[in-house]
Amino acid sequence: RLNRIVALDPARRRAVVEPGVVNAQLSEAALPHGLLYAPDPSSQTACTLGGNVAENAGGPHCLKYGVTTNHVVALEVLLPDGTLAQLGSPQGEPWGPDLAGLFVGSEGMFGIALQITLRLEPLPAAIRTLLADFPTVRSASEAVSAIIAAGIVPAALEMMDQACIRAVEASIYAAGYPVDAGAILLVELDGEPAAVEGESAAVEALLARAGSRSVRAASSPSERARLWQGRKKAFGAMGRIAPDLVVQDAVVPRSALPAVLERIDRIAAEYRLTVANVFHAGDGNLHPNICYDGRDPDLTERVRRAGGEIMAVCVEAGGSITGEHGVGSDKLNYMPMIFDAESLAAMCAVRRVFDPDQRANPRKVVPVHYCREYGRVGAAPRPDLPHALGEAAVEQDGGGRPRATPESTDGVAQVCGLAHAHGWRVRVEGQGTWMPPDAPADLTLTTRGLARIVEVAPADLVATVEAGVSLAALQRELEAQGAWLALDPPGRPERSLGSVVATGTAGALRHGFGPVRDHILGGTFVTGDGRAIRAGGSVVKNVAGYDLTKLQVGGFGAFGVVTQLHLRLRARPAERVTLMARGERDRLTHQARALMERRLAASALELLSPAAAAEAQWVLALEITGTDAAVAAEAGRATESAEVPWDRLEPERAAALWSAASRAPLGGDITIRLGVFPDGIDEIIDLLEERLDTGLVAAGPGRGLLRWSGAADPETLRTFRRIAAEREIPLTLERAPWDFRHALGHFGAYREGVGRLVARLRSTFDPAPTFAVALEGTGHD
Repeated sequence: RLNRIVALDPARRRAVVEPGVVNAQLSEAALPHGLLYAPDPSSQTACTLGGNVAENAGGPHCLKYGVTTNHVVALEVLLPDGTLAQLGSPQGEPWGPDLAGLFVGSEGMFGIALQITLRLEPLPAAIRTLLADFPTVRSASEAVSAIIAAGIVPAALEMMDQACIRAVEASIYAAGYPVDAGAILLVELDGEPAAVEGESAAVEALLARAGSRSVRAASSPSERARLWQGRKKAFGAMGRIAPDLVVQDAVVPRSALPAVLERIDRIAAEYRLTVANVFHAGDGNLHPNICYDGRDPDLTERVRRAGGEIMAVCVEAGGSITGEHGVGSDKLNYMPMIFDAESLAAMCAVRRVFDPDQRANPRKVVPVHYCREYGRVGAAPRPDLPHALGEAAVEQDGGGRPRATPESTDGVAQVCGLAHAHGWRVRVEGQGTWMPPDAPADLTLTTRGLARIVEVAPADLVATVEAGVSLAALQRELEAQGAWLALDPPGRPERSLGSVVATGTAGALRHGFGPVRDHILGGTFVTGDGRAIRAGGSVVKNVAGYDLTKLQVGGFGAFGVVTQLHLRLRARPAERVTLMARGERDRLTHQARALMERRLAASALELLSPAAAAEAQWVLALEITGTDAAVAAEAGRATESAEVPWDRLEPERAAALWSAASRAPLGGDITIRLGVFPDGIDEIIDLLEERLDTGLVAAGPGRGLLRWSGAADPETLRTFRRIAAEREIPLTLERAPWDFRHALGHFGAYREGVGRLVARLRSTFDPAPTFAVALEGTGHD
């Protein structure tokens, strides 16, 4: 009965729903307002949004728009003990550690989402759906890689093989697919008409070059609907092949698709089975459908064994056992294929944080025998630091403390284990460019020794790096390979990626590419008692296990030392243009709102105070990236009817502007960030000027994040935080001297039910505690 759409706010692009609302019903309700809810599982006419949250559901259009976790901003959760917890915030800025992100994909084992606050997307002005047919699955797979490598991100990029095509065409869902094709691709492009036109021409050329026999565009909305109905009803059409069906779900790197599909064909032949493939080719999310008759026990056993071999093949290729369907009980015994015992035990420990009695949806996700008491087995005896790391890896820091510079995850684990055993407090630092190095501690642990770029895979748009790598060094390497990490955190370019993740600090590119967490696919972290934990993976979709990386992003190091990261990349854009307008603040915020109403496809949209921009007036800076055609179209739209004229900056001038914006938060002793709705930015800036000082301000009029840097005493800022909390605005202390952090904490007070969850998580991952981190502060907020 929890099936109401509680609220729909078109201006703020938010919907509040109960868990029983069917996915398609929300998009239908948003449609009259020119909005949509992007995640669209094939079962969207039947699946509920509560189920989507539990599984972190995806769908065809998640290639461009992201999966469920990218659209959930807040949750009201009923925990298994009957208490409530308010996770996240309506603005989308976590109110404390990202527990909303951790909850999504927990498969009902952390509690029940009673209300879900979702981010909506504007309807695109133009859509073009292409149907391309190929003689082989391999040639279709190569076309997928070519499209992504060209820097084009379609709204959807789906593949079906011949067995699936023929099943659909023999059913009531016949869509006009060519039954003699070895495979077909459905490619959907959306955006402004001129941009779609240019990208469509480029995609058609790439399809032809890869060997497509023909390409046709849907000529009407009804034809587009018919093409998509065939794709989304494909699972039901499998009944034409056999009475029963096992739908597999796995993810592999895009570049591995041809080889993996060929191995799946060989497995099917070996076990004398029919496998029909329909899947999200753009992100490597496979759905090999094994068609069989369940009344035949021998056949059923062959299906079971073949399914296990298919999972092993996908993992061997660098993939995951599930991309969107979850683990449940079916894939329980596959989890050790991708996680070691310590990491699985850590997942069990996190489950007990939310559900100590383990009553909610028991015996799912992690095999029971891994759920021993986490941390009960003591760590091995540790040598002293010089013997653990080598004499060269231990020196004195500026405060006279020993500084350890381990060069591996094992080395970090040695340091943390030794500190835990001796009761030492540890201060963790990266390059030392962001947080003042003044936290009281017995030992400094620096990640500067973790400086390897382990792998860059431009064809798959993923990279694996150690946490001490600087953003500048990584971007240089990516540029040489035609790739790009769409992150521009505040601070100096030499900031380490571990620091960026720990503080969750994103810059102006957050507008177009999302917060830091949207760029992190997985990684490794070391707990306060020296345990190395792996989470996530190096593929772009992955719902195997709980998303423990969400704890590390913006957790300020309270839950572990990040040692390695798997990053989501983008193809380096062919064109980048920066436009700048100068003037009075209210006129610029009005201009920014006008751009949002016109649904401009911008990568960055930032309002900068004069001091932050190094200009005499307030500045509105706009960056547009993409193909030449798309950038030209959007830049033209931006300059039409502008209230304040735009200046198009030369590349060097544009780089100087964005560099000034990045360094602005270093201009004051204290840096805070606030999660505000775009329509509340002016009011908050007025309040900052009244209660604190003008400082340096950088605000995102599109996503709503506001950053202020200046000077204040602890009590003044504590008062300001209370005022913000009364207005339900989250305030995070990003950067400050230790006495300030210790007094106020990075987060201060939490929303209902969150404080005890954070305390349990901290004691799980840092029982002593070992890490010198101040999340809540000592005062009363």
